[in-house]
Amino acid sequence: MNDTPQTLPADLALEMDKVASVIATARRLMADGRTIDLSTLEGRIDALCARVRKTPPATRDVVARAMESLVRALDDLESAIRGRVGGTESEAVPRSRVLNAYARQPVSDGTDD
Repeated sequence: MNDTPQTLPADLALEMDKVASVIATARRLMADGRTIDLSTLEGRIDALCARVRKTPPATRDVVARAMESLVRALDDLESAIRGRVGGTESEAVPRSRVLNAYARQPVSDGTDD
């Protein structure tokens, strides 16, 4: 008999759905040429990671399989972001501009003012 659960706990599945929804929304906004705010995604991922840490060992395999899907979605989002802001380090948006998008006060790294 196999004691490993085949489905995710309901609360964990809900957290994963929330993360997937934020990723999908970010992709839609980017496709429309709109600016995205990744702070919501960061908060959802933090909540998901906290929930995953509480997962019983018996569910680790099913959790790992479910997380793979989210990691692929995050990788796709990263690729889309990189493509939008400049695909390579040399073509990328200046570091201070990226930091300023998420800072309350303008941030200067002294290299691209």
